[in-house]
Amino acid sequence: MLKKSKARKKSSMKARTKFSSSKRCKAASVEKLVDRKTKSSAKKRFEITKNGHVKAGQANKRHNMRKRSKRQIRNQRGTTILPHMEEVRILKNYMPYAGV
Repeated sequence: MLKKSKARKKSSMKARTKFSSSKRCKAASVEKLVDRKTKSSAKKRFEITKNGHVKAGQANKRHNMRKRSKRQIRNQRGTTILPHMEEVRILKNYMPYAGV
């Protein structure tokens, strides 16, 4: 008689541990959303306008400007609005929270 009662206790203990471990597994399986960081280089180079476009400085102005025409130098002053596909790429990959 004693042996049977011990066997029953062991089986009930196994059932309890299985239940509690399954709860732990469910809690561990809940995935956390990963925080995405804005690239610091993108923060320095690009600015978002009110309409959601990306504004950037003009390219090809760093050196050898004496070879460029006066018209090209004049047209490359200030900033420019980037094309749509460039905007999508920058906002998606480098500045994930800028368009929110």
